[in-house]
Amino acid sequence: MFRARLRRGLSGFDMVKEVRGMGLLNGIEFVPPRKLAFRALYQAFHHIHPAMFGQIVVMRMFREKGILTQICGNNFMVLKAAPPLTVTPEQLDEFVSAIRAVVELAESSPASGPRHWLWPAGQSTFKPFLRRFFCQQAVQAEKTGGRNLH
Repeated sequence: MFRARLRRGLSGFDMVKEVRGMGLLNGIEFVPPRKLAFRALYQAFHHIHPAMFGQIVVMRMFREKGILTQICGNNFMVLKAAPPLTVTPEQLDEFVSAIRAVVELAESSPASGPRHWLWPAGQSTFKPFLRRFFCQQAVQAEKTGGRNLH
């Protein structure tokens, strides 16, 4: 029932590879984006830490939708969808609508571009990582004269 709702709600999104699970324990597996503009930003974040994409999904679900979820410990591209045993059909619909909105925002390219989706949710959490990453890149470029950058 819940899995079927998730599959229907998330069908058609390039970034959703699969919705799978057993009973009320479900996982939504994401894949890297196909759109070049978003893919470049995704890869930069992924280079810093593989879990950044999943954590941004988790933060958006919590901060904007009031829904607490988490990514899987062994696969950072799988979001756990595990409602309580006393969940109502309306609450399941609310979850499906919320995750659909977050994925839709990730796949759409508003005027401000993909950073609109990634940056606001992760600014406070990821700003130190980004600063360190870009500082390291600048130091490496200075040492090598701009050669051998990844």
